[in-house]
Amino acid sequence: MSARGLILALAVVPFLAACALPSRKAAADANAKAAFADCEAERQAHRGGVTDHADAVDCAVPRVTSAYGEAAYPYPDLVYVRLAARFFGAERVDAGSVTEAEYEREVAELDDRVLAEERRRADSTRFGGAGKQSPTGALLDGLPALAFGSPADLPRNLGLCFSLDPGMLSIACRNNPGKAPGN
Repeated sequence: MSARGLILALAVVPFLAACALPSRKAAADANAKAAFADCEAERQAHRGGVTDHADAVDCAVPRVTSAYGEAAYPYPDLVYVRLAARFFGAERVDAGSVTEAEYEREVAELDDRVLAEERRRADSTRFGGAGKQSPTGALLDGLPALAFGSPADLPRNLGLCFSLDPGMLSIACRNNPGKAPGN
């Protein structure tokens, strides 16, 4: 390869690398969506022990966390918020305190808010900031079907390890992701 070709190749590599992260994230999003759809289909068909909405969320969790982990998704706290919110919303649907339509509408709204938070963090780091997370409550404001309160309310079976600091989720034990804080 000539020096000119090498320089051109080196100039293009950063642009190609920048394209890879969004495509990996898009693949993770698609895999997560498919996991939720597959588990919902199992619920509707009463297969695989998936009998209610909360079971359907539990069913999807391993595939969702694996998809984002394989994609090296940089915001695992957002994955946890989405999973925890879905779990609490699903329990409320199962209990009859929230309709399935309300739940689906709020999940779609939360997904939009998470996308906006991802963009805000990416923009912040791009311009020299730390990409600090927003308080968890800000993502769930006005979404009563999905909201959760104290750390004791957080599901421990979501396969992630987080703690709730004043209004924020943070990774509590990176070396043992299968063990939740306090367990």
